[in-house]
Amino acid sequence: MKIGILTLPLNTNYGGILQCYALCKILKENGHTPVCIDIDFNYKYPSIFLIILRFCKRFFFRIIGLKSNSLFLEYNEFKYKNKQLKYSIDFIIRHIPLTKFKYPSNKTWSLNNELCSFDAFIVGSDQVWNAHYAKPNIETYFLSFAEEINAKKIAYAASFGSDKVDYNYDQKKLCGNLIKKFNAVSVRESSAIPLVTQLNWECIPIQLLDPTMLLNKEDYILLAESVNITKQHKELFYYFLDITEDKQDLINKIQTIKGYKSFTTELSLNELKISQTIDTNSPIEKWLSAFRDAEFIVTDSFHGCVFSIIFNKPFIAFANKERGLARFNSLLSIFSLNNRLILESSAIDLNLLDNDINWKNINNILLSENKKAYDFIISNIN
Repeated sequence: MKIGILTLPLNTNYGGILQCYALCKILKENGHTPVCIDIDFNYKYPSIFLIILRFCKRFFFRIIGLKSNSLFLEYNEFKYKNKQLKYSIDFIIRHIPLTKFKYPSNKTWSLNNELCSFDAFIVGSDQVWNAHYAKPNIETYFLSFAEEINAKKIAYAASFGSDKVDYNYDQKKLCGNLIKKFNAVSVRESSAIPLVTQLNWECIPIQLLDPTMLLNKEDYILLAESVNITKQHKELFYYFLDITEDKQDLINKIQTIKGYKSFTTELSLNELKISQTIDTNSPIEKWLSAFRDAEFIVTDSFHGCVFSIIFNKPFIAFANKERGLARFNSLLSIFSLNNRLILESSAIDLNLLDNDINWKNINNILLSENKKAYDFIISNIN
């Protein structure tokens, strides 16, 4: 069966890329032909005029002795993003089948022969039902373009990314009508189930794991080893999407208490603002090897938590309020690891640094949830 996978544009989000990779792998292993719908990712760089204006402002601050970002911030960002994008594209080309046509992210799609050739569509995972991320419009991720196509329609671990829905009246009504045509619906966060009820959509979704958790750590270790990234002795791996002084304080505190040396695989954009170099970023395989090799992990990333669990690594999840707490609460609740989530560095229970996690119990839960997710996919496709 030829299956079209609709997820957010595959750009430099390693977690987003790997969840698509995992879903493709499961479908291939069951004799299907998955194809990810390739969506154009339009990153807009600032105008030359704005770049010059910002440079002059930073230069002036330097002259009068005030703190400022790197003088060549935009140039560094451009090189850094291009380097990250190169790594992402390289991985996608090797591991994720894409549609021949690249679909626009700035206008509604029209039906074509390629879309009509699919026997089924799977929407998910990641924040595909978050109106702030879904482009060109939220209805696309409820398969509005495929209304007239005679194909199975499945939502797998779709996420709103939050415990509330930021849709207007028309969007709620349209998406509610579209979801009625789905053969099966599952969501990633437990909070999404009452959300769907509140929206009065005629749908009863079930909660399932993020697709990355359909695979085991051996699958990801093989990816790292496929590009000859050998195992190294590492200690404290930190992976932050948004670095802050409070998060840096937490790293320093753990280093002092445990005597760990810290490392990361890539700079966050906030770190890039003050960095004069752009050397710290890495291929997806090296990012995975960091989870494999670390003794302890600190992260504000949802998928950072996911891979800490997959690799059975003790971790601290620093809540990323701006990016949504529902995802963290839901994931950690499944494994009874809510005590690993903190809102600020001062709130950390230092006993967590030495408390062993019952990985046998965690892995049993993961195995059970994995089977439920696997059965959902295979039974609804077949």
